[in-house]
Amino acid sequence: MTGIAFDRDRSALALPLLASVLLLQACGPHQGLLHSPNSRAAQERREERQRPARPEKVGAPRPSRTALVAAQARKLSQAEPSSALARRLAQAPVVGVAPDLSALGSEEREVLRLLVRASALMNEVYLRQRHAHNADLHKALEEDRSAGHAERIALFEREFGPWDHFDADRPFVGTEAMPAGAGFYPEDLTRGEFERYLTLHPRQKAALLSPYTVVRRDGDRLTAVSYSIAYRKWLRPAAKLLEKAAKHTQDQQLRHYLMLRAGALMTDIYSFSDGAWSRVQHPRFLVDIGPAGRGDDHLMGIKASLGGFVAVAGDDGKAQAAGGACAGGQAIAGELVHAAGADATGIRAAHALNMAGAKPAASTIAVVCLDNVAALRTERLMRPVAQAVLVARQAGSLAPGVVEQLASMRELERSALPPAAGDAALPAELRADIDAAARVLEMQRASGGEAADATPLLAAYVVSLFQAMREGGQAPGARAALVQYTYLRQSGGGLGYDAASGRFVIDPAAMGAALARARARLAEGSAGLGQPSDPALDGEGARALSAMADLPRDLAFQYPAPN
Repeated sequence: MTGIAFDRDRSALALPLLASVLLLQACGPHQGLLHSPNSRAAQERREERQRPARPEKVGAPRPSRTALVAAQARKLSQAEPSSALARRLAQAPVVGVAPDLSALGSEEREVLRLLVRASALMNEVYLRQRHAHNADLHKALEEDRSAGHAERIALFEREFGPWDHFDADRPFVGTEAMPAGAGFYPEDLTRGEFERYLTLHPRQKAALLSPYTVVRRDGDRLTAVSYSIAYRKWLRPAAKLLEKAAKHTQDQQLRHYLMLRAGALMTDIYSFSDGAWSRVQHPRFLVDIGPAGRGDDHLMGIKASLGGFVAVAGDDGKAQAAGGACAGGQAIAGELVHAAGADATGIRAAHALNMAGAKPAASTIAVVCLDNVAALRTERLMRPVAQAVLVARQAGSLAPGVVEQLASMRELERSALPPAAGDAALPAELRADIDAAARVLEMQRASGGEAADATPLLAAYVVSLFQAMREGGQAPGARAALVQYTYLRQSGGGLGYDAASGRFVIDPAAMGAALARARARLAEGSAGLGQPSDPALDGEGARALSAMADLPRDLAFQYPAPN
């Protein structure tokens, strides 16, 4: 991996650059660095300040939000027994993450401790991004000591709110449906109303549509509040911890990145720190504290959720040995130490480092292959599914290495695609899945020849499809998996069925050819694979999903504090 060497002169430029970034905070989100008092935006703000406040309606006082959610919690405690809550928890059993930190010296351990503390603060931010009143509800649940108290708290903390994503986001506390706009918008705001408002107030459009603002009502107007202001209580101490970690590390390039990322948390400008990450070579720590995707915004698909991710890279020999399994130069082997906020949900065997403001260079580490997570997911999640859906000899071929390889390639493929929402999300998911499987298959053949056994890889691919189909509903990943399953079954794609065992059987040659055809079709611009966008699951597939009903769907990771 190539990069620009970090030297003393570059370090001298870092502080002025950071100072210029910090000036942006006072200017509001995405409004530019300097504003003339005579500018149109300044005039609009003066007019807004002079506008008389709307008189409040007089009537009976409304109960506080805390009182309302506490009442909901009490209602649920009378209706749903602890056994039902325990079954929900069993969908994602708690497992401990035990990264190998034996190679770290005392100073490196201090850096890691500070990074983990900064990452953990993203839990508080994400809790409020999922719903504006989640913190009030959490407090009410802690004060409620009725039957099922411990299970409700555990579920709430796993889900970052009262909605179970394994149960189509149905509430397990109260009856309130999950708002489409999560905590990013007013709860009653519809997409149509928002779009009409943007048309009538074009000067506010950039701020309201920024990925890093919370939209709030102010009388009959909508206002945009920067993340750095709305979540200042947690982002400021997180930035301070990153600055402190920067002072402790001996890695000058990592220090430069951490200082700029600290500034980004306080300004909502991430491009400078993203660019700095692209120049970090052979990092000991893999850090991603900030934007972590836009999947929680179901209203407009634009608001960024915040998360925290900290991993420790393997030693040079281990990283090089895993390079092939890690899908090439933009990936590195490592072990997960901590994940928080939006990054804590659905941890996979590979994690894409989110670089929101800069396209990664070819030498940039964009994906981390998580050895400890791959081993846990293979044994606790994927192998039981493989035993339920594949014939025994093929189920037994599943191994952490191929799981990690497929996951890392999929993350690389997804990171190369533009963000997509709504109907556009389905072809994006299809491309990521199929390109990943086809490319890893090509890599295997390039290294081992045509005689290389593709069964372990294709078993991992098929198992991943069934895992995604379990989610059901309109989730893009579940729909894409169902389309791929139907394509393989109806086009001679090498996914046969052994009636004697009631399991599927893979024909590696036929499935490899089917993946190549599907990849070519998508590359030509097709939105699908010649199948309906919402095909019906056949009987064999339905029986396989039924056989998986009591198996865990995910893992809830528990992170020990590094000492």
